Amino acid sequence: MSLVRWLTTAARLRLWVSQERSNNKLKITVTYIMKVYVSTWFRIKNFNYCIDGPENLLHMIQQSRYMPPTLRTLFDETIQNNSYFAHPENILLAMLADERKSIRQKAYDKIVEVRENHPVSRNGIRKFIKPNINFDASSYELLINWDDSDTEPPLTILLSAEQLLYYVNNHDPRNKIFRFPYHTQAVERGVKKVTETSKHVCDEAAKDKYIRTTLQRRKIMPKFNTKAEFKM
Repeated sequence: MSLVRWLTTAARLRLWVSQERSNNKLKITVTYIMKVYVSTWFRIKNFNYCIDGPENLLHMIQQSRYMPPTLRTLFDETIQNNSYFAHPENILLAMLADERKSIRQKAYDKIVEVRENHPVSRNGIRKFIKPNINFDASSYELLINWDDSDTEPPLTILLSAEQLLYYVNNHDPRNKIFRFPYHTQAVERGVKKVTETSKHVCDEAAKDKYIRTTLQRRKIMPKFNTKAEFKM
């Protein structure tokens, strides 16, 4: 399910609900929506930064455990094929912003280990391999087997060991390296704005100025909740 298909899904549900006798497919679909989809959707709306991705993924997995084995197998296969936020790079970033110092320390130790045993060129291209998920994990840092990890988050590559240690000893999730939204509506709107801007200007500096001017213009435009508030 996605926001793009939501209207179609809602229309089908309306048709099913209108039937006097609800079939088993309707019950399965409605139960999934209420137990898994809705709770995950609202969670993503409230926790929508890159450091929240692994926790949101774990939440979705845990909410789905009520399913019978046949359906759970299909669900797990789908999650496994889309396990991007279970990648060590994303989990390590979440661990660095974790409230628990012990978890932040584990992230630091792992990054230092990766740097010592698997040095990576700053300009090199790394192959992004989706890991196998542990669907019985009780915490997001247990979602994967860390023995297969050999890369660190791109956002920490330019940080020294001393800077990383600072984040371990000083918990500050508001730090700018943790405030990147992942691919949700906010990112989609950003991509749309950049695409629209590219149709009007070409230079990088001109694009930046065009976008900032557009956003500023929107802020100063009056907003009306009702027609009665509008006055010429």
